[in-house]
Amino acid sequence: MYQHIQVQMTFLCKTKWKLFIFHNI
Repeated sequence: MYQHIQVQMTFLCKTKWKLFIFHNI
């Protein structure tokens, strides 16, 4: 359970960073 949550959080962080970077370009 904890592992699954950790993976989701990592995925969300990566997605947020991608959106943030693309938005700034």
